[in-house]
Order: sequence, then C-alpha cells, then structure tokens
Amino acid sequence: MPLKNPLSTIIQPNLPLLILIYLMLYGCSSRKQRMFQKVLERDHKETAAIHHFRGIMIYDPETRDTLYSEYSDRYFTPASNAKIFTLYAALRLIPERIPALRYNFENDTLFIAGTGDPTLMHPYFRDTTLIHFVKSYRNIAVVEGDFRDTKLGPGWAWEDYDGYYAPERSALPLYANVVRIHNVPEFRVIPEYFNDSVRRISFTMNRKRDRNSFFFDPSRGDTLDIPFLTDSTLTNNLLSGILAKKVIHHPHRPGK
Repeated sequence: MPLKNPLSTIIQPNLPLLILIYLMLYGCSSRKQRMFQKVLERDHKETAAIHHFRGIMIYDPETRDTLYSEYSDRYFTPASNAKIFTLYAALRLIPERIPALRYNFENDTLFIAGTGDPTLMHPYFRDTTLIHFVKSYRNIAVVEGDFRDTKLGPGWAWEDYDGYYAPERSALPLYANVVRIHNVPEFRVIPEYFNDSVRRISFTMNRKRDRNSFFFDPSRGDTLDIPFLTDSTLTNNLLSGILAKKVIHHPHRPGK
C-alpha cells in the first residue's frame, strides 16, 4: 500500500513550476505564503487545468501544516512520487531473504505451495537454492496453498495487460510471469516454452488479450518483456521444464 507522500501531486499542469515556486517561498513569511497560494490558485484557473481531472496537496512535515490543498480528496491512482516512497519503505523493512515455498513430504512425494515470491527464475536473480532443493526429490506435486489474491491489483488498467510492468500475480511466479524476447545477438525467447507462441511481426499490441500469443517486431534491437496469462497447468509445465521431470497438480497439502 503506497505510503503518504509529504509532497504529493497528482495530474497537475505546470507542476515543475509550482514546485519551484514552493521551494523558493518555503520557510518565508506568511505574506509570501499567501503570495504562493495566489500563484497556485491563478494557475488552477487556467483553461488547461480546468478541463483535467486534477488535484494537489502540499504538506509541510515540519509544521504538520497543509500549505495548499485543492481537490486532494479525490480518488487518484498513486503517482510515481508515491511509488518511490513505497519502494524505499520496502527496501528498509523487507528482509534480504523471504520464504519462497511451504512444503510437506509424505510417502514418496514432495508437496510444495508458493508464497508469491517473484524471484524464482527471474532474469535479475541468480539464486538457484530452491531449484536444487526441489529437484532432489523424485516426485513433486504443486498445490494451491494459502495464496489468495487476484491476478491484477486494484486500479490496474485493463489495457496495460501487455506492458512489461503489469505481470499477473500468482502463488508460484516463474520467470517473473513474463516472456523475455531478445533479438540481439540472436533471436531468443525466455522461457523457451513459448518459442512457438511468438510471431515475428510488427503489431499494435505485444500480446493477444485473451491468450498467450505474442508479437515481436523483428526490427527491434532491444529486449522486450511481455506478461503471460497464468494458470496451474502452465505453472506445472514450466516447472517441469525447469526441473527436467514431471510435476503434478494437487488440490491441497497433506493434512490440510
């Protein structure tokens, strides 16, 4: 959940100018503060501002005083400045290592349930401890576990389904739940499971909305990440490829 930002601004025309004015007048006399408010009010009455869904709140954390507020109680999707504080809090509070699996071993089978940890097979993480642990067992079953969440978060735009920043949430994310496509030095699809699902053509979208059918412009020289649709069957198939052994699905862990 995004943290409250002491300087939160949302969809505001001429925002850099407003912040610059604020910084220049910060800490000055009440007369200058009134001048600052007049400048903001004048800007908000401009035609460009009137026709936008907008809002602004400038808060002084030292005096705990709201210096300016207009339409700040409207519902907005958090702006990027709020995300920065959320990331900072996460880096401070989340430990270096987090539980990646819950598991039981019964008879001759290892039953595993994901915790939503997105690092397994993620291209930016190299830790294969979990893979070696699971691979050491002969029979492996993936269970639903206690993960109860929607695939998309609150406020996610439905039309962003093919954007690199909008992968689905799942109990056992693999490869960050995205297909990574390279064209330099050679064409490559990661995971290779989706090789036959990528068409090398220029298209308006990166993926069909309702299925895992992807499009990649062959003239691109950069890397493209595209979220894929997740389900239990796909998770089992991907994990079977990673472990080089058959993985089955089971409705619950033993004893649950």
